[in-house]
Amino acid sequence: MKFSHRFAAMGVFAFGLCTAIGSASTTDKLTGLPLYPASPFTMDLPAYSYCGAGTKGTMYQPDGKVATIDRWYAAHLPGFHFYHAFRVDRTQDSFAKPDGTEAVNVTGVPGSSGDVYAVSYTRFSRPLTPVAMASIVQATVKCR
Repeated sequence: MKFSHRFAAMGVFAFGLCTAIGSASTTDKLTGLPLYPASPFTMDLPAYSYCGAGTKGTMYQPDGKVATIDRWYAAHLPGFHFYHAFRVDRTQDSFAKPDGTEAVNVTGVPGSSGDVYAVSYTRFSRPLTPVAMASIVQATVKCR
C-alpha cells in the first residue's frame, strides 16, 4: 500500500472513530454531564490556565440553533447557572456548575444566523468563584 493510500485510510478510520464515539455517547467523556444529541464530532481541547486553575476540555460540533441547544441544556443541567454574552460577533453562552468546577459553553457562528459553532465542556482543577465563572463568556476575565 502506498504512503498516500495508508494516510487516506488512517484518516477515514480516525474520522469514523470520532464520529462513532461522539454519536454513541449520551454523556461527555470528561465530565459525565449530559451530551446534546447529534454531536458527532468530538475533540480534546488543549489544557490552559484560567484564573489560576488548570483546565481540561472537550469540544463537540453539533448541528442546530443556539437557542434550541441552550433550552436543551437548561432542561438537562438543573441547578447550573446560565450566563449569556454576545462578543466577537457571536453568541457566547455558559452553563456553570454551582460549585465552580465545570462548565458547558455554547458558541454560535459569527453573524446573526443563530447556528451553533461548538459546544465545549470544561473541568477546572479547582473551584472558580461565581464572578470568574460568569466572566467565561465576557470579553474581560475577572478572577476575584
